[in-house]
Amino acid sequence: MDSDTPAKLLTLLLDEHAKQLGGEIKEKQHQLDAIKIVNDSLCNKDAIPVNTIRDIGHMMKNKKGLFKLRMTMILGALALELLELSVALLWVFTGIWLPFALGMPVVLLGCAWLTRMYYRKTAYLCPECNAAFKPTFKQFFFATHAPKTRKLTCTVCGHKGFCVEVLAENP
Repeated sequence: MDSDTPAKLLTLLLDEHAKQLGGEIKEKQHQLDAIKIVNDSLCNKDAIPVNTIRDIGHMMKNKKGLFKLRMTMILGALALELLELSVALLWVFTGIWLPFALGMPVVLLGCAWLTRMYYRKTAYLCPECNAAFKPTFKQFFFATHAPKTRKLTCTVCGHKGFCVEVLAENP
């Protein structure tokens, strides 16, 4: 074994450790910069509205509840889709139409029930006035939406825009 092999090995280990520490320093520096930016933005405002703090806490607390509600919707929709496809394929391949005639009303009623359940268990936060509100069913049903927001008119201040979805207080 060469006499300077341990020195080379130690040098490699030290270089690798220095690279690792350099990466950690950069990561910590980014975190520190982010903290300074948030702190400065908080210091420049007179006060944070109490509603905003309450609404953010409400959103965080209900995140699990919204996830559970969405999973219920997805699983229910998949079950209804499976029923719909099976009775349709049965009719197409065998010519027996009675299961289709009986299954489709079940699918439609199931969709109506899932939609009603989702409407009853959700409310929305207005980005303008920070108020939680419940739109009419018609506004809810026909509104443009994404998975976590819906374009609605606030019932409190009248602002029209995308509102964040939260669990309703009294579903």
